[in-house]
Amino acid sequence: MVHLTHIINPTLLNEVAFNYDGNRIHTLPQGLVSAPSGFEFNRLFSGPNASDRIPSINLNGITGANYTANWTPWNNAANDYQVRDDVSWTKGAHQLKFGFSWMLYKKVQSYFANTQGNFNFNGSFTNALRGPGRDDWNLSLFKSFVISESRGSRFELRADAFNTWNHTQFRGDANTGGISLNAGAGNFGAVTAAFDPREFQLGARLIF
Repeated sequence: MVHLTHIINPTLLNEVAFNYDGNRIHTLPQGLVSAPSGFEFNRLFSGPNASDRIPSINLNGITGANYTANWTPWNNAANDYQVRDDVSWTKGAHQLKFGFSWMLYKKVQSYFANTQGNFNFNGSFTNALRGPGRDDWNLSLFKSFVISESRGSRFELRADAFNTWNHTQFRGDANTGGISLNAGAGNFGAVTAAFDPREFQLGARLIF
């Protein structure tokens, strides 16, 4: 503030003042925010991208992680100017004061918006872990012995083999278990179970 007082005569006084008030706010992004050289991505606006910020990244599903620099860097500048002139006049027992004031307020502020774009992954692909395939062979052998054709009676023997070649069948189904879904564990994505080994089943049936 600058304040000047001019005494014109013992009864007449002139005061001139210039006032200024303002502030500056700068909010900077934290961490790694700049895109690598040659990395291109769609943005909301085509204007300058401060610090060449990478898009916001949201990962749903297993990880649930997200990253964003949001609207930073954010800058705000406010300037308030005032000029005033006051005249005081004393006349006998009366004192009069009059004058004028002119004020200008200017504010320049960055828009609160994510201008670098967004990458959203809804889990359709990031939540998909491809387990091992399954090659399972089952064989059946049976023999029917006719006892009476007229009565339609017969005796059957049956032999079944499940996983005939005894090939290890890894279980990698995220819905029924057999695969680690803990993103923070050392065995994340590893198959932890298998289907049953080879089994034989024998049966007999009498039909009469």
